[in-house]
Amino acid sequence: MREYCSENGISEGWDGLNQVCEEDGGTELLPWSIIDNVTDAEVKSWPILTYEDTLLGAEFNTSVSVDQGLFQIGYETIFDWENQRTKRHNYG
Repeated sequence: MREYCSENGISEGWDGLNQVCEEDGGTELLPWSIIDNVTDAEVKSWPILTYEDTLLGAEFNTSVSVDQGLFQIGYETIFDWENQRTKRHNYG
């Protein structure tokens, strides 16, 4: 997430995702601190996952980074989900 988010954005996003996991799934995310010490050099050595990889069912036996397009798809999915939850609550 450091590639696409500010430190403040990471904190807010992690808290928001954790809240959704608790409300919808009855579980919590692991704390960000367990991966916060990963260095930029380590991240640069990881394969980059693309949308096309997901269509092909690619499997990796290591951590991966996501490209900008796949990150954007995930971001928009979460944004739209939260938007619909709010609308259902307000208009339901």
